[in-house]
Amino acid sequence: MTEAHERYREPRQGEQYCYVTGALVFDAPDVIDWLSRNAHVHTDAAGEEDLGNIDYLVNEDGHWRAGGDWGEVVVDTTRPPRIPLDVTQDA
Repeated sequence: MTEAHERYREPRQGEQYCYVTGALVFDAPDVIDWLSRNAHVHTDAAGEEDLGNIDYLVNEDGHWRAGGDWGEVVVDTTRPPRIPLDVTQDA
């Protein structure tokens, strides 16, 4: 999370950046096209499962393209995606 975000905090001990758990949610997608997938699960410094970051999320001609360590996907939907964050991590 960057300093520009309202929920930014200083990195915790052992962290390089401010991390927060969230989910990328597409409500009512019409088509989901996985261009590539990586099922490899990483373990973070706390020993928890980490599927990686969302490195990009862009709208291209009405299609949402997202990608990261976990792969790349194109989603057709009339609704913009939501990114709910885990509010229990603010402490």
